[in-house]
Amino acid sequence: RTRTDNGGRTPPDISNLHSIMVFNISYRTRKEELYRTFDRFGDIADVYIPRDRHGESRGFGFVRFYDRRDADDAKGMDGKMVDGRRIGVQMAKYGRRHEQSAFRGGGGGGGG
Repeated sequence: RTRTDNGGRTPPDISNLHSIMVFNISYRTRKEELYRTFDRFGDIADVYIPRDRHGESRGFGFVRFYDRRDADDAKGMDGKMVDGRRIGVQMAKYGRRHEQSAFRGGGGGGGG
């Protein structure tokens, strides 16, 4: 059985959107918080936080802007504190395989 989180609608057309990848977010951070953090930079089309098979956040997310300049401006949040964590922000590279391989060897380990 399949379930869609968007009420059965088709996924947004992302070909004309400009995505930033936000990493090192808290596992508690919700997409509404990411939206509020980044909406000062411009109109946001979509916020997505990938989850593991147990429904837990994987510690990173994507914010998609309509305008490339807004996405570029949002990169200024790189290194800022959000929800108690120093986040990283970069332009997202499309293609799931690339997104996942970018995290190999990163993260994990102790905590403070």
